[in-house]
Amino acid sequence: MATVTWTTPVGLTVTQPYRKFSQRLVNTQLQSISVYDRNMPSPVNSQKQKTAFPPNFVHSLDASHMVLSAIECKIAGLVFASVHDSYWTHACDIDRMNEILRDQFVQLHELEIMENLKTELEQRYADHKMPTRTWEYASASALKIPKKGSKTGKAEKQLEEEQIIESSLADQHLQFCNDEDVQSEPLDWKTADAGTNVLEAENKSADDADATSSSANEHVVYIDLETVKLVDPKEDLAGALRQEDCIAYTLSVNIANQKKRRSEIVAEYRKISAIKKAMAKDKGKGKGKEAMPASDEAVVVDTNDEAALLIQQLERERDAKLAEVKTSYVTEFKRKPIMVTQSRMLGTYKNVDSMKAETGVSGRFIPRLVWVDIEFDPLPKQGGFDIKEVRNSPYFFS
Repeated sequence: MATVTWTTPVGLTVTQPYRKFSQRLVNTQLQSISVYDRNMPSPVNSQKQKTAFPPNFVHSLDASHMVLSAIECKIAGLVFASVHDSYWTHACDIDRMNEILRDQFVQLHELEIMENLKTELEQRYADHKMPTRTWEYASASALKIPKKGSKTGKAEKQLEEEQIIESSLADQHLQFCNDEDVQSEPLDWKTADAGTNVLEAENKSADDADATSSSANEHVVYIDLETVKLVDPKEDLAGALRQEDCIAYTLSVNIANQKKRRSEIVAEYRKISAIKKAMAKDKGKGKGKEAMPASDEAVVVDTNDEAALLIQQLERERDAKLAEVKTSYVTEFKRKPIMVTQSRMLGTYKNVDSMKAETGVSGRFIPRLVWVDIEFDPLPKQGGFDIKEVRNSPYFFS
């Protein structure tokens, strides 16, 4: 975690010093004294950093205006003194200093102050991350909730543990920052350790909604994954969610068809295992014309050598068909998971449930606490006030 640092228009670098310094209580005969060692490494007080930045940034602009005014007054031969934003000079030079203050204020605020600040922060904190609450969309066709007590693969279990650890770290970080807005609804990841799937608890109400919705799957169709063009969630969130449903449905259909075809091929060549068993059974009993039993028909061979050749031929045929099946169906499709943040839904949907209802998607929104790259919102549109009007204002620096 880093402190907030920026550069003023006059080139001065400002760093907010707010940290959570550890204290030591020293008891004496007269009183108890709390001693803060500011030389020891201490964590950043993120709450103070956040709340103090706006006024401190404005103060830095006032200080920049003071510096520019002092320099210009020196050039004009005026005696200059100031305390914060209160400026003094001799009575005979008041009018001249008034003009200098207004001119320097206009020149200062004609600069692209906010644009420069945003650019600097983006560059300064380009490699920093922040924890944020998001919802990961999982299509109904792709989402598989294991029942309690069911066996989970080693890779799936490891992935689940990593997600729990990552979410717990992010949640602890948010609590450490005292961010009341973000941690108002903390996630309970303890249920995962107890054997209860987190998705079941978070999406219990969604099951009832899916059961009563008759039009939830109208948009789900089989699509061509080789030519499909992904929809950008930032441009069309609803379209991206519906497309994800179609992709998941297509993959599930392809996987089912591939599995079915593989089973048919394996059943077709069950005679291979039957021949191998017969060869092992008759090994050492002498040579002769014998029938090698198969599952659905008898394969007659003269010698074990001929049986071995037959096995090789059948295995080549089987493997060729299995390889063809593997490439005939698209069962994997790489794409980034759709992560929905609160800011992306703001102004469009009231909450996750309303977003699901309005978009008509059939999947689930899984709450996540993840570390993401720091992003800064676009600057609001500048108003129509002309800063040059300050020069003629009777209320400014008078």
